[in-house]
Amino acid sequence: MQRRNLQGMQHPVAAGWRLVRALVPLLLGVRLLVSAHGTAANPRIFDMRPSSGPTVGGTRITFSGADLGGGRPLCRFGDGDLVVEGSFQGQSIHGVVTCLTPAAASSGYELPVELSTSGGAEYTRAGYHFRYYHEAVVSWVSPSTGPAAGGTLLDVRGYNFAPREAVGGRMRPGI
Repeated sequence: MQRRNLQGMQHPVAAGWRLVRALVPLLLGVRLLVSAHGTAANPRIFDMRPSSGPTVGGTRITFSGADLGGGRPLCRFGDGDLVVEGSFQGQSIHGVVTCLTPAAASSGYELPVELSTSGGAEYTRAGYHFRYYHEAVVSWVSPSTGPAAGGTLLDVRGYNFAPREAVGGRMRPGI
């Protein structure tokens, strides 16, 4: 087997990696390196949803991707110490990590959100952000009844309504 010396790089075993032989790599004549945290591959994030939520916190955000099951998942909000523990579901090759957003003091700002599957040793730099807003408060709705077929125009009053896409819906009996 030919060995290469990569200048400026620490030997993988000295960096905490373990040499593991697996059935498929053996058949191919390839050796697989697995980190002490459980996976050699870097986590790959395909999506994070939702990208916004209320300042009271508690919004469940979900990262979907590959190689997410390697260790203890953590979500970091912003560049500081605002870190919350997440949970992983799925298989090691593909799954989801969910975290609850922390509360925020004010609305209208975005924080970068990064994921660690190594207990905080390293974080992804996938470029996802979470935007906080004040939750809308409804104080009055009129009329309180309408035909079962729908079509009733509602007058909804309150505060913290943000300009968004058009809202639609049907009135159902009992609501």
